[in-house]
Amino acid sequence: MLFTYIAIWLYLQFIGVQNAWLAAVVLTIGFMLSTLTLLFFKRLWIRRIYKKGNLNIFVLFGTCENIFVSSVTQS
Repeated sequence: MLFTYIAIWLYLQFIGVQNAWLAAVVLTIGFMLSTLTLLFFKRLWIRRIYKKGNLNIFVLFGTCENIFVSSVTQS
């Protein structure tokens, strides 16, 4: 998180944003919250999709080859 703050602060300083330190804090906290909540929303999404049976696991997490194979077998 410290590296993220420093990188954002340096960028904001470089482009001339006023109160770059404060803006960097806000952006860093937003980035941290968004990355921490990804797992929660991923699990929620997977439960809802699989509960309805609308999507094959290969389509959600597979490679391009798996997506092609699963789409061919479903049609």
